Amino acid sequence: MQVLENAGYTVEDKTNVSSSDVCRAALENGEFDVYWEYTGTAWLSFLGNAEIIPDAQELYDAVKEADADNGITRLDFAPMNNTYALAMKADRAEELGLTNYSELGDMLPPIPANWFWPPTMNSPYAPTDCRASSRPMAPILAKAL
Repeated sequence: MQVLENAGYTVEDKTNVSSSDVCRAALENGEFDVYWEYTGTAWLSFLGNAEIIPDAQELYDAVKEADADNGITRLDFAPMNNTYALAMKADRAEELGLTNYSELGDMLPPIPANWFWPPTMNSPYAPTDCRASSRPMAPILAKAL
């Protein structure tokens, strides 16, 4: 916002809008002029794609092309990431003997069959059994400086 204000634009701060859905609708109907949106959210949730594009640049290019058909112009690719991970205090993980998601999954009950999951979040992001993953938890166990 400060960059736009410093360039002489009048900016109304709407950073506390409740969700991506509300922001996207506001962009589409002209209520917002600019909105920061993750390409993964746009690709899967708003553009309705099920295919995952793992390469960040390829995903950006696909979203930019698809959104052009919606009258939305994407600015240059921003070099950032919004990867999520579970976090746990290192001493607690050590106490529990946890070093990866599979070990954590062994401690959890199965996910109930009637678990609610929004239809826009179908495969591969729907809940899965943690036991199926052996991804290391090293970043999760890293001690904050």
